[in-house]
Amino acid sequence: MEDGTCKGIPSIDLCFTDSTGRRFHGADYDYYSANLVDDRGKPVQQPYHVEYVSDGRGGTLPVGFVHATTKLMSEEQMSYTPAGFDFLDEADTINKYAAILRKQGVRAIVTGHWHALVNCMLPDPAGNARPVVEAANHGRLFNEINLQLDPRTGEVLRDRTTSVNHVNTRDVAPDPSTLRIAEYWRQQLVLRGNTVATRVTAPLTRSVGDSAESTMYNAAADAFLWAANKDGKADLAVAMPGVLRRDISYAADPANPADAPGRVLFSELALGTVYGSGIGVGLVRGNVSGAKLDELLESQWQRAADGTETYRQLAVSDNVRYTYDPTRPVGDRIAAGSIRIDRKPVKATATYRIATLANNFFAKNATPGFTALFGATKQDRSAYNGGDALWRYLEKKSPMSPPTLGRAQPLS
Repeated sequence: MEDGTCKGIPSIDLCFTDSTGRRFHGADYDYYSANLVDDRGKPVQQPYHVEYVSDGRGGTLPVGFVHATTKLMSEEQMSYTPAGFDFLDEADTINKYAAILRKQGVRAIVTGHWHALVNCMLPDPAGNARPVVEAANHGRLFNEINLQLDPRTGEVLRDRTTSVNHVNTRDVAPDPSTLRIAEYWRQQLVLRGNTVATRVTAPLTRSVGDSAESTMYNAAADAFLWAANKDGKADLAVAMPGVLRRDISYAADPANPADAPGRVLFSELALGTVYGSGIGVGLVRGNVSGAKLDELLESQWQRAADGTETYRQLAVSDNVRYTYDPTRPVGDRIAAGSIRIDRKPVKATATYRIATLANNFFAKNATPGFTALFGATKQDRSAYNGGDALWRYLEKKSPMSPPTLGRAQPLS
């Protein structure tokens, strides 16, 4: 939803009706962020806003609020944003706009994101105490800060500042309108979950421990390439081992009358199948050399410090083929010159654009041992996350047949 207009953009605009049956017009509140900037360094949202409170004498006093987003946002797999935006240092940015508003430091600091329980007084640069609070997570606590202002100057009276974290005792009668909205969406979830997302002609399955090529992982790699090319460009895609949480069954669930043989329901595909789906690990594209592609494929075999060797299959999209020799040393098993994309040999010094889930482009949440994509250049993020890509691809291919195996072939 952009400016109240339905655009129909995947993962951005759902164009849905609200619990009253009216077309959802967008949020009824404003978004702020002082330190989220575009590639020119300009704020993307308004950095601050001002509220006016009574001075007790019939007039008002201005109170400024400076808003910041954690600069670690772009380092999280759900919100990894490699291009187009940047996050400035929170403290520097807050101080900048606090100076604009008040020509002095911040009076209270309210934090979030970390799920921490914080309520304390810390000195500001002038030695004056100010509250720093965070009220845990998921509605466990409610924080109440009381700041009293001098009606003559508008200054905070520090000795009268109080901050209390209140426990959510859950003994207050629920708000009827909120209950109605929650119940409406619970019912919608059931209805949506029982809609048909796609149909399959046979099961799509994983191998035990991702120890071999599988139809389910091949389908995921194909889906990632399809989605990456819907709003950008990629030469190939990969699905890392461990990113798929379940198979897609051909058999009907006997406990669900909405199911039938070959029918794949929304609840069986769109949520919980791909790692992080439902929240959304984004699909990211980046440029790597042919040598890095070789390194990525070699990462399927890993040797631990104690000498034990493990193999975890990495799925490649259907336009990729390669051969390997399992008898050669770890790190040198991909047959020289065997990697092909669209039937063309991969050149070590050439550049190729690869797509996969965002977490594999940086160290924090990457699949262990698969580091070849960390230095990928010209990264950008698709509008699709992994779960959306698989769902929409299988929807388009319905009825979906299991992809053929043999994209990776051992030397005989």
